[in-house]
Amino acid sequence: MPRTYSAELIKYLDGKTVKDGLQIVLAKKCINAKIPAIHVAQLLGVSRMAVHLWFRGGEINPNRMPYVEALIRIIDEDTDKGVLPLKNHKDAIKYYESLTASGPN
Repeated sequence: MPRTYSAELIKYLDGKTVKDGLQIVLAKKCINAKIPAIHVAQLLGVSRMAVHLWFRGGEINPNRMPYVEALIRIIDEDTDKGVLPLKNHKDAIKYYESLTASGPN
């Protein structure tokens, strides 16, 4: 199972709102959906370290913003459909593959 998000990060985000930036919105949605940071990084074409920095308020490169916004929309849609939150590592892999070319269409 990939590492879960730390209690420290969850506590940090607890007091944050949409006013704190798109990176905070992304962090909260990924945590609630139980999408591992490694998959977020792969989907957005960045390093896992970049994702961890974003989740702690670091700036997102403006060129990445459309991708971040698209991922947030996908997470919202899949949460509404009951696809998210993920239950385990196997589900996380299947979900990642469903969002990439390597997954079933």
